[in-house]
Parts: sequence; C-alpha cells; structure tokens
Amino acid sequence: MKNEVILIFPAKPGFIKEVRMPLMLLALAGVLEKEGFKVTIFDGRLKQKEALQLNNTIAVGISTTTGGQIVDSLDFAKYIREKDSTIPLIWGGMHPTMDPKGTAANEYVDVAVRGDGEFTFLELVQAFAKGRKVTNLGDIKGITWKNTEKDIITNPPREYTNLDLLGIAPYHLLDIDKYSYKELFNINATRGCPHRCTFCVLIDKWRAPSSEKLLDHVEYVINKFHPKKIGFPDANFFVGKQWAKQFMDEKIKRGIDIPWGTDCRLDYVAGYDDEYMSTMQKSNCYGLLFGAESGSQRILDLVKKDLKVEQTVIAIEKMAKYDLGAVCSFVVGNIGETKEETMQTLGLIDRLMRIHKKLDVNGIFIYNPWPGAPGFNDAMKHGVKLPTTLEGWGKFSMGTSYWENPFYSGRYKSWLRTLEMVSRLPFNPTDHYEPVTKNHQKFTFLREQLYKLLIADTRLRWKYKFFHFGFEYGLLNRYLNKYGTV
Repeated sequence: MKNEVILIFPAKPGFIKEVRMPLMLLALAGVLEKEGFKVTIFDGRLKQKEALQLNNTIAVGISTTTGGQIVDSLDFAKYIREKDSTIPLIWGGMHPTMDPKGTAANEYVDVAVRGDGEFTFLELVQAFAKGRKVTNLGDIKGITWKNTEKDIITNPPREYTNLDLLGIAPYHLLDIDKYSYKELFNINATRGCPHRCTFCVLIDKWRAPSSEKLLDHVEYVINKFHPKKIGFPDANFFVGKQWAKQFMDEKIKRGIDIPWGTDCRLDYVAGYDDEYMSTMQKSNCYGLLFGAESGSQRILDLVKKDLKVEQTVIAIEKMAKYDLGAVCSFVVGNIGETKEETMQTLGLIDRLMRIHKKLDVNGIFIYNPWPGAPGFNDAMKHGVKLPTTLEGWGKFSMGTSYWENPFYSGRYKSWLRTLEMVSRLPFNPTDHYEPVTKNHQKFTFLREQLYKLLIADTRLRWKYKFFHFGFEYGLLNRYLNKYGTV
C-alpha cells in the first residue's frame, strides 16, 4: 500500500547565495507525519528532478509563488506526469491562493489549495490513500479542482488553521546542513495582516499560536541547532500588541537571551510608550523590518497605507533611541505618482539615515501589481495586461513585469529602473559591503574590482540623485539575469 507523500519546493532562476528552509512545507509535513504518513521534502534548489523516487507515492504537493518559481514547478509537474500519470498533483502556496481557477485550469494541476493548507492537504492525501479520484473532491473544503468534464469547481473555504496544533516543525526531514540557519534561524510564528495596503497580497485575518508554544519552539531550536539569531518572517508580528508583550515578557522570564527580529508597522512603533520599547530592548530584539513605502503623504493615502510620514520619522527616532536595528523598504512608481513625489521618498530616506545610523534600506521597489492585491484591478484599468496562463504567470516578476506597465512614461521608467538598481547595492557609505562575486570561482579578483567601481558609481549617483543614463546597470542586470541577484 502506498504511504509516501512528496512535498516539492521549486527553485527560482539564478545562483543561490542563501538556501533558507521551506517553512510552509515543514508545517504541512508535521501534520502529515502525525497521521502516520511518510513524508519527503524535495528541495529543487538542492536536487534535480531526476532524483525523485515515485514508486510509493500517494500524492505530490508543489508549493509556488507568482513568478519564476512557477516555471520550475511546471517542470517538476511535467516530469512526474510523464513518469506516473496516476499520481495526483496538488499545488499550493501564494499563487494558487491568489489565482486558484487559473492554476487549476492547467493540465499539470489536479488540485489548487487555497489559504492555510495543512489540514486541506491532509484530507486530500487521506482521500487519495483510500482510492479517491482527483475528479471526485466535492466534499473537501479549501480547494479548486476539475471534474470529469474539466469544469473548474471552487469548494467552500476551509477554516483557519489553529496554529497551536502544528507543534514544532519536523526539521529531521531536511538535510539541515545544506540550509542557511547558523546566523539566522527563521520560524514562522503568526499569519495574516488586517491592514488594507492596496499593493499587498498578505491581507488576511491575523492569528497566532500561544506565546508559550512559540517559545517552546524557540527553545527547541536553540538547543538543537545553536543559531546566533532567531527571526520571525511574518506579515505583521505585532498586530496582537498584548500577545507580543506576553511573548517578550515570557522570553525575558525564561532567560532566553538569543537576539530576535521580525516585521512591524511604523505607526505601531510611533505609538508605543517607553515601557513597551524598553521591554522590546530587554527581550534582546535586534531589529525590526518596516514597510515605509513613500515619503509622499498623498501616495501613502492613495495606497491606503494608513500611515503618516511623520509617524515614520517618530518610529525611527525611537528605534535609534533604544539602539534597535531598523530595516525599511520603499515602493516607488505607484499609479499616478510623479517624479517629484518619488524625490520626496528619496529625501525621506536621507532624513531617516541621518536619524538612525544603523538604518538599512531593504530596497526601493518599483510598484508591481500582484494578483490578489486590492490594487490589482485598478492597475488593469490603467492598461496592465493580465497573463492568461500559468506559464504566463511564470514570467511575471518584480524585475520584469513593471517594465511593461503603461502608466509609466519611457523616460520616467528608465529613471526608475536605475534608481531600483542603485537601491540593490550599498549606496550608503555605512552599508555593509559584500562582494557580488562571492559565489563565483572564475575571475574573482577582476569582478571584485569592477564591483568596487560600481559601488563608488552608485554612491555618487545617490548623493547627487542622478538616475538618468543608467547604462552600467543595464550591464549589471544582464549579469544578474544570468547568474542571480545581489
């Protein structure tokens, strides 16, 4: 009797600098193992598809986001279908959640799982283990599928997962030493964010495990793997202010001194009193990641960020006061944004860097309309062309799709592209220096010297805010398209 489930994490284009653990697949695997199934996590970043062993497989789960990862997902699905056409192919993750019908329409997709997938996937596997056909799934919540007539059917949504039921992730299923975890070990803690930013695909009900369960997980990781830091790469860790306070108080009480960091909103920090900030500092929070987005109040209001520019300034002042690291990301080129408003954002970045010497800019991203985001329909009204196939979505990415957006003029578009490339490099003299060539063996010295020249060029461009004629970044982009990202 078949008893194995394979969970696939597809690769993305480019070379790999850091291979981080597939956290959501670990959550799925833990639920399946508790029910007696053998689980294999197959990471496409580490192995070629030819290494798949399909002899005892009940079903294959493929997790994917919008963009280049879909290309590798389809490559895996085609390979599996050729080897054994009877194995159900279950797709989940961000893209199937945002575009379930478009995903399920593809011939290499049997089922698209929407939202929290742990118990939906478990129920599917249990059904297939008993001989259920992929065309007879009308009673399973949270999926979109095809019947025998190839009609696409969307079943009712599944209830949110009780995160306390997930327990400690089954890390034994990973070849752990092939992952980047010694400096920073990431653990998924909370899910969802209740805010309404029009560019975001993570808007959902916020939920969290008990702070005690989360700290049990943290202690397990510390004792087992001995990382230097713990990170919670959540959408918005601090939505539950009192929950986060309980977490920090309990961390201090247990004597868990390991540094930790996560995501937060700037308006939250701007409103925190000294006691709350002091607790954050005492709990050894090394820093927070913020979406500052814009230095233009009109743009912040337009994208429904519900944030004032001065709240950003106040929050960064507090982070500096308590010697907490701060990482900010920004979005430019929004629909209707002018160059003058983009310059307001650059001015805000300079102001924040003067306030907080440890401030890091995570990127100045060009607005890209992602499927499922509240602003996506508005982008379509302005002429954005929607991919009509799963293969088309595989070509949709932050690095390329915006280039075709019709609401940018050609000159402004080129200016934005140069600005975006500048933000991907150490444009601030206090930025940490890391050679782009670290993963290459040939011509390392020559590439290193060229990179140093590029950094000098980048810092001059930033200082004088000159982003026209970015020919050198065109060459860099060609390099990155072939080898990966900085």
